[in-house]
Amino acid sequence: MTAEDFLKSEQELALNVFNEDHQIMPQFVILHSTNKIEHYVVGQGFQDGKQKEAYYALMKKISRQPNVIACVLLMETWCSVSDISTMTVRPSEDPNRQTAIMIVLFTKTEEKGTLYLEKDGELELFEDGEQGKFHTFGNPFSPLNLKNKNFN
Repeated sequence: MTAEDFLKSEQELALNVFNEDHQIMPQFVILHSTNKIEHYVVGQGFQDGKQKEAYYALMKKISRQPNVIACVLLMETWCSVSDISTMTVRPSEDPNRQTAIMIVLFTKTEEKGTLYLEKDGELELFEDGEQGKFHTFGNPFSPLNLKNKNFN
């Protein structure tokens, strides 16, 4: 299975789960060179920056296993639809926020993200592109230190 096939498979699964349950728990999904897929789910989502840091540390540790070739981060998040030049609060506190599903593929050489916004109970593709501009997680395959990321 290629990384792109893995991403498409996980996108389809995430969108189906969200459309059925109207929620998705944050999860980190890894693809082994044997095509084995493993899901690591955060039970109630992230309560604070410390939980994100701990989860990111786990992602990095798992990604360093020699047989891991790709991973996908899936999570529900909020996006602000307010004018960025006038924003004074985080998206989670913005009364004009929208629910979104973030899906990011990481490999040793690639980072590709997709963001879907919920509109009228349906998910619509909002952004699809390289270098996941809309998330605060770094590539877990990267040797960069965790302290370089801002989770607050």
